[in-house]
Amino acid sequence: KSFNNIYFDRIYKNNLAKYSSNDCFLLGSSQHVTLDVDLKVFSGCKKLTNLALQGATMEDYLITTYFIMENEKKPKKIFIGIEPPIFYLSYDPEKRWKIYENYFQNALELMQTNYDEIKKIDDVSRYLSFNFLKKNILNLIDGRNLFNNFEMIEKKDNSLPYFNHQGVLKNPNQDKIDHDLDMTGFRRDKYLEKLPLSRKIFNDLIIFLKENYFEIEFLILPYRKDVFENANWLENINETNSFLIDLKKQFNLKIKGTFYPNNNIKCDTNYFIDRSHPTLICINSVLNN
Repeated sequence: KSFNNIYFDRIYKNNLAKYSSNDCFLLGSSQHVTLDVDLKVFSGCKKLTNLALQGATMEDYLITTYFIMENEKKPKKIFIGIEPPIFYLSYDPEKRWKIYENYFQNALELMQTNYDEIKKIDDVSRYLSFNFLKKNILNLIDGRNLFNNFEMIEKKDNSLPYFNHQGVLKNPNQDKIDHDLDMTGFRRDKYLEKLPLSRKIFNDLIIFLKENYFEIEFLILPYRKDVFENANWLENINETNSFLIDLKKQFNLKIKGTFYPNNNIKCDTNYFIDRSHPTLICINSVLNN
């Protein structure tokens, strides 16, 4: 749970996927890294291996699943944490999943699904990626806290735009969510371009896991209220929610949690670290019902 470095967690977590002997595994993003076996939703588990990754993408889910299949002592149940950015192919400008690029094609073949990389990293992204990695390593050497995914650390004192740890351009003077972009800095039209293929891939992943007799349960967590003021992001959330409900019906799956804070007083604005990361108080109120 304390291993939270966005560059090296993939090495650590994929090794866990291959060698852990726990009966329950969790795939997920930064929203899910703090989830542990003490939550009621995991009451049927003897032990839980949390494989959630910072800035997780669909590519990460496939690669980690490949390593799970390499495990001689496979889990009985796989929890899958879902949020809309999972359905952005090429979502992460840093392309952190490419540390396991050699295994990615193996994962596609194993799951019998197709993938077309839509956009290559450009020179600017490579440069930014190198600089961020350099700074991260220097922090590690100096014994400082490694970067995490929370916007309160991303905010700058100056007025110039800057790139956050996910390579997304941010404006420090922007008080409200930009309505031309969603929270991740992507235009909705770009999201919609990738949505059919990403849903097909995810559907193939679920079929593969079901055919290999894994029990599957989706976990979804709320977003802060102001997120829903963004028309693009609201549509992304609603579409993802509907898609998961359809999958639930199609494959007889379980869903625990919700994207919507509604009138839950334990998920009001005070119980969020940033727009997309609820605190444990909010998480407990949603998943322990």
